[in-house]
Amino acid sequence: MASKKISAKTSKVADRIFEGTIDLHDETLASMVGWLGEEVVKSNACADMTIAAQSLIRSAIEKGKTDKEIQSILDIWKPGTKTYLGPADPVESVLKKFNTMTPEEQTAFQQELLKRLKAAKSA
Repeated sequence: MASKKISAKTSKVADRIFEGTIDLHDETLASMVGWLGEEVVKSNACADMTIAAQSLIRSAIEKGKTDKEIQSILDIWKPGTKTYLGPADPVESVLKKFNTMTPEEQTAFQQELLKRLKAAKSA
């Protein structure tokens, strides 16, 4: 029997965290199939892979990938592997950072940006 630590919390109930264990019987595929049945193991694996694929899709969308590019990524994607999506869109990266700044930091950033734009125009 393989007991695994597990914890969970929810944003809907402040300061409430469950910490306990879950009995996975034995973490081998064969024992899980024997314990739960092939269909349950398969459906849970497919559900997990779907969630992983959706996460990959969200990351690709955030990096500015087109639907065609995302489909190409999914065509060669293998669950459990790291997928490189290339560098982030620089404009989106700057805007994302800008949105986390305080109003004072945003003002300073805008002034610096204008200063650099003016310098680039005069060069």
